[in-house]
Amino acid sequence: MPGFSRAVAALATVFVASGCCQSAERQKRAPAAFALALLDDGREPRRPLRYPSDPPPPQKMSLSLHVAMKMEVPGSPIPPVSMPGLRLLLDLTARDRDDSVRYEFTVSDADLTGVEQAHPSLVAAMRKGVGSLVGAAGSVTVDPRGFQHELSIGVPSDIGQELTQFLASAKLAIGQMAVPFPDEPIGVGAKWQVEETIAQDGIQVRQKTYYELLAMDGPRLQIRTQTVQSAEQQKAALPGLPPGVSAKVLSLRTAGAGESEVDLRRLVPGSAREELETDVSFAIVQGQSERVMSLTATSGLEIQSL
Repeated sequence: MPGFSRAVAALATVFVASGCCQSAERQKRAPAAFALALLDDGREPRRPLRYPSDPPPPQKMSLSLHVAMKMEVPGSPIPPVSMPGLRLLLDLTARDRDDSVRYEFTVSDADLTGVEQAHPSLVAAMRKGVGSLVGAAGSVTVDPRGFQHELSIGVPSDIGQELTQFLASAKLAIGQMAVPFPDEPIGVGAKWQVEETIAQDGIQVRQKTYYELLAMDGPRLQIRTQTVQSAEQQKAALPGLPPGVSAKVLSLRTAGAGESEVDLRRLVPGSAREELETDVSFAIVQGQSERVMSLTATSGLEIQSL
């Protein structure tokens, strides 16, 4: 079917943005679609966990994203596909923003990773725009409890749909570096959950994230996360699809886990990683023709303080 490969690539990169980074924009005042519940306050000693209320010194970080796919189409065997990954180096500065801290970030370097395993056409398309990512800038405001708002990033023009979606993933990853903390004092062993509805390119996804405080040493925390997502049948208004081609999600399930070394004196964790697997059934529609298929996308995120 003409446009099939492009449609699948668009779907996959949207799943990276909406799944891998597992965060919608968290408003300063948590909306009805965002609910945090403390499940276990942990062992003594307990204390409230908070991010800086004053701007910390400038920070540097690396952010890496990757995704691999395996598709099944009745009657059409398709080999597994690995997309190029993306690694960004970012500079962050901070300033006061009411009772929160506004972090401004700029991409200082960008490069593709895992190109040996990726499809040559995807590598070629992404290489054309990767240099344009350098200088891209944005900002996010984070309050002491870790709720973020005013998340934005400037997207360079003409970088291609795949890189645009990867940059959307990077934006969300920066926004979710801050862990949302309970209002109550907590200790080692504490567990809490966040339920929210996230949207990416028109796809509505229900998400639940579980947090567990594994260790606490002064401002340094070790936190484990587990994430589950689901979505019901809906149209997928994806950007970048060829004319006359549309898509709809029939079902979606995501599960994954990660760990983060949080330093409460700054926004950027010492290190953080997350791996998720998304199983989705969807249809590509072109004219009177409709092809139903399934896709498993394994996506990952790594953050490192530099």
